[in-house]
Amino acid sequence: MSLIRLPRPIGRHAVGTIAAIRAAYGEAVTIWYPAEHGVRGPRAPYRGLERSGSHRARLLRALIRTNAAVGVPAARGQHPLLLYVPSWGGQRGENTMLAEYLASSGFVVAALDDSQPGGPPDFSSAAALTDTQRRADEKVLVAAARSSQVLTELLESSSMLNAAFALNIDRERVGIFGFSFGGAVAAETARRDARIRAAANLDGWLFADAAAHGVPKPFLIIGTGAPERAEQSQRPGSAAPPSLEQQFDAQNERQIVAGFDRCGGYFVSIDGTRHASFCDTALLPSLRRSPAAGPIGGKRARHIVSTYLLQFFEQYVQGRTTPLFAPHDASSHVRHTPVDPAIRRRCWHSPRA
Repeated sequence: MSLIRLPRPIGRHAVGTIAAIRAAYGEAVTIWYPAEHGVRGPRAPYRGLERSGSHRARLLRALIRTNAAVGVPAARGQHPLLLYVPSWGGQRGENTMLAEYLASSGFVVAALDDSQPGGPPDFSSAAALTDTQRRADEKVLVAAARSSQVLTELLESSSMLNAAFALNIDRERVGIFGFSFGGAVAAETARRDARIRAAANLDGWLFADAAAHGVPKPFLIIGTGAPERAEQSQRPGSAAPPSLEQQFDAQNERQIVAGFDRCGGYFVSIDGTRHASFCDTALLPSLRRSPAAGPIGGKRARHIVSTYLLQFFEQYVQGRTTPLFAPHDASSHVRHTPVDPAIRRRCWHSPRA
């Protein structure tokens, strides 16, 4: 089988990486960072050749080549930090392509594993749904505290960083993002940690206080469905009554909208995507018969997600004005944008300190 290369990032920097740094309580952290152009070093194995998944899945991962060179010198100057939180049971390398893209654009990206996955969400009965909600609320609070602990080590402890690496993190410019359940953790961590300027959620529900009260900071959700679709499954005349999962999804989106009404933020949905469109799965060889990225295709979805995510963090973490997040009309519903006509965007405006 031939080698598979991840798409080359288009930022102004080369990309370096250091994997499996041990943080608090033995947590493993992988870091991607801006590197000087022209540096040479061995390419990092994709997802550290982790042992999860089937034998065939591990073989496919072994054939993938990344763009990040291991342990090469970091680019000069201070660099803002983005913390990445994975999906329920997910691994820190599940969004390697996005991490490389952000690192090539000047950000340091530090990613964690989900070290306490527990059983998967269960929507088989009303009792199971209640238990899932309870477990998710508890899990997101534990994961948020853990994320803040790792952030403290990254910002305050030199033991986290290799001396030869010489990475200078800008402690005043910090953001957080996550995929699926990791998006809920990102939102909750941003609520609780004053060091975090902005948070982004890639196609995830919200839990705990972020669901109940919103996120009082710049907050972006990018997902498969727009908020106004939350009620569709409950409209009279539907072919079948909504499932418990659909009911939960609609209720969660109502909470998200209420949080945006209270705190402000952005909801961006992409027509033709699936849940897997928001991680590496959409662009990699798949064992599934149907395309993981959905009708829109992996490359197109990746372009939209990376463009919105980069400009959001440039605007609210770096403090630059960007085309997609410049001052906007509070009531605007943008059906078509300069990025892609598949995007539906809604903005909520509220004063921010």
